[in-house]
Amino acid sequence: MNYRGFQACVCSDGRMLDTYAHELDGHTVKCYIASEPGKSFSVYWKDLVGGARIRGTVYVDGVRACGNVSKGFAGEVVDRAECMSSATTSRELIFSAVNLTDDENVSNPAPDCGTIKIELSKVVLVGLNGVRKYSGIDRLASPPLVNERVKKLNAHCVSLGRERPEVAHKVAQTRPLDPNNPGPHVTFEFRYRSREWLETQGIIILVKDEASKTTAPPPDVKPSKPDDIYAQIAALRVRPSAYPLHSPLDDTSNMQGQLCKLEELALLQKEDLKPPMAKLKLLQCKSGTTIDLTGD
Repeated sequence: MNYRGFQACVCSDGRMLDTYAHELDGHTVKCYIASEPGKSFSVYWKDLVGGARIRGTVYVDGVRACGNVSKGFAGEVVDRAECMSSATTSRELIFSAVNLTDDENVSNPAPDCGTIKIELSKVVLVGLNGVRKYSGIDRLASPPLVNERVKKLNAHCVSLGRERPEVAHKVAQTRPLDPNNPGPHVTFEFRYRSREWLETQGIIILVKDEASKTTAPPPDVKPSKPDDIYAQIAALRVRPSAYPLHSPLDDTSNMQGQLCKLEELALLQKEDLKPPMAKLKLLQCKSGTTIDLTGD
């Protein structure tokens, strides 16, 4: 998704997850993604404008999982796939199915269950003596227990993978760039559900045609005039910020391929427009013969 000078996405199983049913709510953009239990995932965000340090905070199921403070230059990309479990260890983020029970005393899932939220705020770096809190690790370490009456929702949650070592690092301490506007500059909210549930609710079908238009590779272009080629080349060289709301970070790959084809066609057209070289005719002359070179 692309909003307010930033792009963000969720990746799993080596690919970027498609987004569906986009909604805007102030500085927040929301969508649905299809999750698969047992698959690890990572979150990405990209600063398209730059000019200020960005504190990115990732919440999964309402729990702060990880974060980052960027350097503030345009084009900077941050990706996180783990939750810090201690100062020197982390655990990967994994989609999981919730545990069901017939116990009527078990409460319903928390409102934020089934959400991945990325909050991006413009900040000023104050120091590197911040204190990291690990209060949410216990909640994420074991999937929640919910009553089986919510089984029809086919609900998923986020759990943690095995622990792995991490290099100890200092925690950044920041303050808002604008004290009068300390809230997030933009928030991306991904509501993850099973593909079956999304199809049952018609969420995937509603945007099927739209998604095919935005993700299908561009057709081969065979313009007949050189001016057409250069016009299309110029049209493809647009700023990333001009892409539609649902463009993923690497949506430009198809356009780059089309751009290369157009540039090759331009070179071929340029060669075809060159005037043909005059064919030289070898004349055999006897010694002492005068040749007139002034005629046609």
